Amino acid sequence: MVSIKKHNIYLDTTDLLKNPKDDYPILYKHLINNEPLKVLDLGCNIPLALFLLYHSFECDILKGVDEKDQMNCVNYFLNFKKRVDPLVMHKYSNANCFFDIYLRMIEVSDFEKPKITERDEFDKIFCNSFVQEDIENHLNGETEKYDLIIASDVLHVFTKNKVQTVLPKIKSHIRENGLILIRFHDENNSDHIDYESFKKLLLQEFNSGDLFEYSKDSKWQHSIFCNISNLIDSQ
Repeated sequence: MVSIKKHNIYLDTTDLLKNPKDDYPILYKHLINNEPLKVLDLGCNIPLALFLLYHSFECDILKGVDEKDQMNCVNYFLNFKKRVDPLVMHKYSNANCFFDIYLRMIEVSDFEKPKITERDEFDKIFCNSFVQEDIENHLNGETEKYDLIIASDVLHVFTKNKVQTVLPKIKSHIRENGLILIRFHDENNSDHIDYESFKKLLLQEFNSGDLFEYSKDSKWQHSIFCNISNLIDSQ
């Protein structure tokens, strides 16, 4: 049996993870109870969420997967920022790698854990576990089970058939009481799956647990799926 709660609050994956203790206590409780965390970020592009998780929780594995290599991920990120948020472009000027983005993104005052200042240390934590590969191919070869799997801005570009193939693979790599974070843009594109169809498939595959839905409007949806019923907030 799936319990569904809806919230009319817009958030991005990075918003969700930046201050979970105060703003998202259910999420925080789940993650803190499972430390050290094993995290897989699918289609991560720049692994921004992994940067935040590193500074907010004790983590054992922080793995990012994307079809693009690091340089192409950085260029994609910069072009996106230039298009949708040009006022902050100066902040990321001359960024050439994940470490450059991290240095410009993370503010020391936001976290208790100190900022990483050495490139070698950063690469050991984030880049050595970054995999350039198709998501489905990676899941086929993956052997680890994770406390948290993130799929932000990626599943909405799949067809319905591919989603039907990928969701069971994601499920097979979630540990007991694991959690999935999804950010979904309903594009109204006949080649891609829409959110309601996606949610139906999600609930069919994960037929027990809790689904928390956050939305800005009918186009942007953010879902947190918990495989654990006792995280329901009585409020």
